[in-house]
Amino acid sequence: MASIKASLKQARACIAATEYREAQQHCQNILKQDKTSAEAFLLFGKACYHLEDYQRADLAYNKVISHATHSHLAWKGVREVHAALNDTAKLVTALQELLAAGKDPPERLIEYREELAACLTQQGRLSDAAAELQFLLAGQLDSKLELSILCQLADLQDPPGAQQLQSASSSSMPRQPSGNAAVHVGSPQSAHGSPLQGPGSRLQRMASQKAVASDAERREVLERICSLTPASPSYAVYHEKLLQLVMDARAVDTRWRIQALKRAEASAAGSQRGRCSSAYVLSSAVLLLEAGLQEAATPVR
Repeated sequence: MASIKASLKQARACIAATEYREAQQHCQNILKQDKTSAEAFLLFGKACYHLEDYQRADLAYNKVISHATHSHLAWKGVREVHAALNDTAKLVTALQELLAAGKDPPERLIEYREELAACLTQQGRLSDAAAELQFLLAGQLDSKLELSILCQLADLQDPPGAQQLQSASSSSMPRQPSGNAAVHVGSPQSAHGSPLQGPGSRLQRMASQKAVASDAERREVLERICSLTPASPSYAVYHEKLLQLVMDARAVDTRWRIQALKRAEASAAGSQRGRCSSAYVLSSAVLLLEAGLQEAATPVR
């Protein structure tokens, strides 16, 4: 029988050559001689992973973790396995372990934290996901990565329930019958009429639960995005969200109003060149300008 050292070398060579079943055989031979060989379990787990035998791969990695030796490599394996299975619960645990160890290069740790934020978002833990992205933004990032994370955070902070709440609120108001009236398909209905009746309605709870940031925090993130990007199709949505936030604010100081108008003008120029097709920024600019003129014309008492 070959020595353990020689068998480990052969197993590694087989994995490098994508001969995964042969690698499994070498690892099994090693484990007959040494039932606690962490290296054999790691290689066996890797071979099983590539053969999509995720259950045995997970068992092999957890054998290593239970003995603590080489557990960092085992957690990397667990991450691979549960990412393939889309098992976010175990993937979150693996990513948290890898981040806590901090043994990987900085760029890999950033990748882990972005992946962790995505998993937390998938689980509906939006505040936790936002905290992970904000942690990244507090560090030193190149401008491209900073912009990517800012956009992820802005998408997370935008409360998805808000638009549905506003739509349902509008649909609950009396309106004149029309042959061209839009049908709101799939709106949550209540046996007692409008889903908005009462302070505890389902839509109101949804909107409040999904909001993970204040308007001031959302505006700060959107400001950073808009300062880094033109109002081109790729980023127009963030410029529009900022304008809407400024428009909807109860009290907006002159500085923010002027900045919003400048962005609207930039987007209008982009539209003329075919770079931005949304008309929202133009209507926003008109509304803001009219509001400013109205305020200026109102005598001070």
